[in-house]
Amino acid sequence: MRRFSPRVLAALFSVLILSLLASCSGTGTPANPVTSITFSPLFLSLSPGQTAQLTGITKNYAGSTIVADVNYSSSNTNLVTITATGLVCAGLWDANFITCNALRGQSAVGQATITATSGTATATAAVYTHLNVDRIFVNPTSGCVSVGATPTYAATVYNITAPGCSANIPCDITSTVGPINFTSTDLTVMGNNVTSGVLTANSPGATSIFASVSGLNSTPQPALVCPVASINIHDASGSGTSFNLAVGGTQNLVADVIDTNGVAIKPTITWGATPLGSATVATTPATSTVPTSPVAYTVTSVAPGTAIITATCSTPNCNRNVGPQYGQNVVTVTTSGGSAPTVYAASTNSLTLVPITSSNNTVGTAITLPYTPNSMVSNSAGSKLYLGSNSGLMTVDTATSAVSVSTSIPGTVLAASSDGGYLFISDQSLGNVDYYDIANSRVIVAHPVTSSSAGFTPDSKSLSFVTGQTLYYDTTVPSSNTTNLPYTPTAIDLSAQGGLMYITSSAAGAIDIRSTCTQGEWQTLAATSPTLVARIPNGTGAVVVDSPSVDVVNTGALSTGCPTTAHSTVNTYNLGIANFNARQVFFSPDSSRAWVISDATSVVAFNMSSLSPTAVTLANGAQAYNGGITNDGAKVYVGGSDTNVHMLDVSTGTDSAQIAVGLKDLNSNVVAPNLVVVLPK
Repeated sequence: MRRFSPRVLAALFSVLILSLLASCSGTGTPANPVTSITFSPLFLSLSPGQTAQLTGITKNYAGSTIVADVNYSSSNTNLVTITATGLVCAGLWDANFITCNALRGQSAVGQATITATSGTATATAAVYTHLNVDRIFVNPTSGCVSVGATPTYAATVYNITAPGCSANIPCDITSTVGPINFTSTDLTVMGNNVTSGVLTANSPGATSIFASVSGLNSTPQPALVCPVASINIHDASGSGTSFNLAVGGTQNLVADVIDTNGVAIKPTITWGATPLGSATVATTPATSTVPTSPVAYTVTSVAPGTAIITATCSTPNCNRNVGPQYGQNVVTVTTSGGSAPTVYAASTNSLTLVPITSSNNTVGTAITLPYTPNSMVSNSAGSKLYLGSNSGLMTVDTATSAVSVSTSIPGTVLAASSDGGYLFISDQSLGNVDYYDIANSRVIVAHPVTSSSAGFTPDSKSLSFVTGQTLYYDTTVPSSNTTNLPYTPTAIDLSAQGGLMYITSSAAGAIDIRSTCTQGEWQTLAATSPTLVARIPNGTGAVVVDSPSVDVVNTGALSTGCPTTAHSTVNTYNLGIANFNARQVFFSPDSSRAWVISDATSVVAFNMSSLSPTAVTLANGAQAYNGGITNDGAKVYVGGSDTNVHMLDVSTGTDSAQIAVGLKDLNSNVVAPNLVVVLPK
């Protein structure tokens, strides 16, 4: 066998490696050559002596950024110089590239081109040099632009320090500074295009625009993307606004959204369904075949009963930084079948919560509460019960009966948002109210006052409450606004669409109607001594308790834009049970009846079609304290002074069942169930 010396073997190995490299590279050029260069930023605008970094970004044939050497050069080294790493000087670098020496006067004004080279690829960027930038003013605009528009903004740039220039006689140097960068302070409303004064209107709302040159920013100038002025929702393939579905059935809906310029747009609006126990609205567009404009969303039936569907444009995703726009109408979805929800009974004198199965009116296993409740509400989906107490908020999971406590939120629960995300709690002992975010266990807004009446808007993003002679309007942003009232309010509720507030005042003998978006007064209706108020679910107005009568407020078509206005009328109807003290008023989900609970020995159902009352007398001569109605409208449950929960049959108008729930106080005395909630499914 022939043997090779180590030197020969090394030579052969070297030849082999070189041949492999040659076969890989073909011509011997780099395997991943630079084919293009882009500059970041695209240009520079510099005052005398300023420095700024220019970076040539190298890319291969696939457009991917790669690492490669870049050489930089200036077309006018008497005006602009640049280091090997791309640091630009508006003037002359010293020998060590440490100090940028500024030029003086007009000799500092001009333009140079920076060229970046890597292999055979080149790119250029302009550098504008000018007198020192001392002032910038964005030229104001008027009116608004619609979503999708690309408005062009302009600015004027001044020097006040160069010879011949002063604060009183500033020198306009706009023509020397090159392109001006414009920036929106709210990029959701209007987005940036950094290469010119053209921006893109993204979403309805208000923003501010400021210009930047050589590191100096102008004072922002207001700019407006045309707010939404009207929202009308209907069937995706027609004009229908009322639908009948089976459980699990779906219906596609669209919202015709028009801005203040009269342009049809497709912003991000908030859909709502009340209650969620009966129907839900998808958070994403429908996937079935629907018209391409506007975008359709799907309502899905969950359980028998009636749900009201709303659409709203409000901060933070629509009409940002301006007043919200509530829909001009609602859609009614009725799901066929009878509902048999669970009813819950509790007492302000007991540590026990009792579930009742409404299908057969049987009492379930009692739930022990850690504190005595002072209030009880359910969320719109029927999955949670919230019981207020002086020691904290108690939450009951209706599926498991588990009880959790938040001791940081004591007080009376006055209202729950329709999306199930928020509560409004008033604490008389501490003298404050809390707008409470359930999911994040935090208080959004708190006020050192107490209240007895509040209402959420249907988008669940704001609430209004009254106290003293003040109307409060809080949002989840968070923000808060107060309005001084010329009267002492008694109660408040909001229209089903959300655009109007109905505020009663027993002292003033009036029903005050206000626009929600501005809280401004629109119309005052005369009444005798109005107390409790409840909106009509179908959006046609409200019913106000005015013992011994009720006042029916009929509200006409809502105006477009903010403030919302509508002509309302009021008619008064005697309930036929003499004077009474109202404790609660609520509606049948289908808007057919208003139910009045009082200290009388009957519960009154006021028929909204015949405009006539029906008094349902309670067994045992009992008074009703509190109650609710099944979502199919067939049964009303109320807690009675005789310690029973009474089931009223709506079709017959009778007290057809008295359910002994056995609530007891700490001394084992049976007490009245003065807190009763009917789950919405």
